[in-house]
Amino acid sequence: MAQRPITFTTEISSTVTVALGSDFYSVQSDTGISLARFSHDQLLEATSDGNYVPATILPYQDSTIVTDEYVEAIARDFEERDDVWSRSFLSALILPTTLQGFTGGDNDVLLLRLNPAVVRPQPGPYLIHRLTGCISAVAKLYQDPYGAFVCSVAKRLNAPGSFETVMLRGPIKVPSRLFYTPSHDKPLAGFRFAVKDVIDIAGCKTGCGNEGYRNVYPEASRNATVVQQLLDAGAILVGKTKTTQFGEGSDPTDCRAPAGVNGVYGSRPSTSFTSSYGVFPVSAQLDTVGVFTRSAALMGRVGSIMMSQAYSLPQHVPLSRRRYKLLYPVRTSGASASQMLRWFPYPGEPGIAPEAEAEMEVAVCMLESHLGCSRETFNLDDLWEKTRPAGEPASLDEATGKLYSILTTYSQVDVISKFLADFRLTNGGRLPFIDPIVLARQQFGRQQTREAFLAAVRAKSVFAQWIRDVLLAVDDARTTPILVFPQSFGLPSYRDIHLDGPIFWDKFSVYAIGYLGGCPDYTVPIGEVPYESRITGQQEYLPVSLSIVSRPGQDLTLFDILNGLEDRGVLREVGTGPRLFNNGSPLSNQIPRLTDDADTIDLIKGEASVDVLDGSDVLEIKAQA
Repeated sequence: MAQRPITFTTEISSTVTVALGSDFYSVQSDTGISLARFSHDQLLEATSDGNYVPATILPYQDSTIVTDEYVEAIARDFEERDDVWSRSFLSALILPTTLQGFTGGDNDVLLLRLNPAVVRPQPGPYLIHRLTGCISAVAKLYQDPYGAFVCSVAKRLNAPGSFETVMLRGPIKVPSRLFYTPSHDKPLAGFRFAVKDVIDIAGCKTGCGNEGYRNVYPEASRNATVVQQLLDAGAILVGKTKTTQFGEGSDPTDCRAPAGVNGVYGSRPSTSFTSSYGVFPVSAQLDTVGVFTRSAALMGRVGSIMMSQAYSLPQHVPLSRRRYKLLYPVRTSGASASQMLRWFPYPGEPGIAPEAEAEMEVAVCMLESHLGCSRETFNLDDLWEKTRPAGEPASLDEATGKLYSILTTYSQVDVISKFLADFRLTNGGRLPFIDPIVLARQQFGRQQTREAFLAAVRAKSVFAQWIRDVLLAVDDARTTPILVFPQSFGLPSYRDIHLDGPIFWDKFSVYAIGYLGGCPDYTVPIGEVPYESRITGQQEYLPVSLSIVSRPGQDLTLFDILNGLEDRGVLREVGTGPRLFNNGSPLSNQIPRLTDDADTIDLIKGEASVDVLDGSDVLEIKAQA
């Protein structure tokens, strides 16, 4: 057993906080549970300092006999399943009045009984108020050392479905997983998530990365649809995370593909397959809502829930009846340095990042084995030039390079102009601070005519049709095309170097297949490579990731593929910390093993991690164009 921890109580932003050793906990609302009177008297006699005593309510049946061995087994189980409970909560054990006695034990452990009139509570960590005997649930306070969060949120007690901002730029309140049990109706019970600050939470303000915007507009009256869907499935909302102003990308302080460079799983669902209600609009033609998660399985579960039944999913072909076509794009021979980061190396030519590309080759071989097909090597520029629709430029750069900038900036001009007018009206004619990149892009948007915008919409539709008819064409409904390409090469991009370049990338982007074609684009971490950091002066590691893309509407098929790869150990769940791998081994060093079948190719494992919040399951929901 454990010695009774030293506790002290403080108030942070009207939140009662209790310290247990080096950990801090927030006292949640009164549960309505209290001690039996004789146990409360026992508590007062045994304690003399602090307002709260940490305790554990044990799981039990009426026939349970509590022994040292039983408590130790429960402690090990709680430690494995939960990051909020700790052995500090073993200073007192709370038992129902009907439970049989405790044999043996530690004299430092208080054995307390519940008031017989209370409803049987969930097992887990609690705090007992010394003076009243009332029992409260707890939430652990996680520090946010990287400043990823705007605020922590908590449910409003008097307004079901609504939240309140608990702390701006402070610790993040995380409830115990032990209080929740997944079920058919609540498949995500106990899973925690955060949302980008461009997504509405009922009762909280949406700031869109701009303090002026946050201050001008009131709290949202409703949850964004995707937020409500996850809440209905039992997920626990813990806070809002930072975003660039109004969802604008900014390099290098914000990456176009943040999942890849952070080594987590990331989704861009098929356009229109998730609801954009309650999400700050960037472009009606491009907007969709995706997630970052720590595993392929969780990405599939969350993504499936977010794809509302209001949207029609294509017929889902069973796994046993599917065939696959694996598309493997390579660079042109003698590609320039800027083209090196687009695709896989041209056969026989050196790449830009040999270690990362070796990891990618291993992963693609495993994907071939899993899908039961061989890759089809091709060059996208050549394919476009030979099969492009009539009247389209021969260059993909010319055909698609400016579409994103026109579609996004023209669409946002009216929205941001209204905000500027509202801010001046309430601030004596003053203008708010706007990031220079946003101002420059707004100026570009104001220069676009309605005709230029409509021409961009038409060009997007032409390119999207070409993707369906040529690039991702299929011969029959049973065949699923899978396009795989490099997402991140493990190359450093330092935050203290700001690039002087155009306000937009005006060349073809590998992500255009997703945002212009409306295709599902899923990022998977496969490895890591070392580099010498000029900041730390030591060897550090950066993620290597791939993108997996298919035809619009094939999200569920991609989920099945990624889940299968995770089941076979090709992909693994993400952890936390400075390394992507728990054992530090790359994919290519983990052969053999996965199956005992002699005629089946051995597969190997890879995993990734991110230092954001140790207690998160779903890292965050993000809106994207």
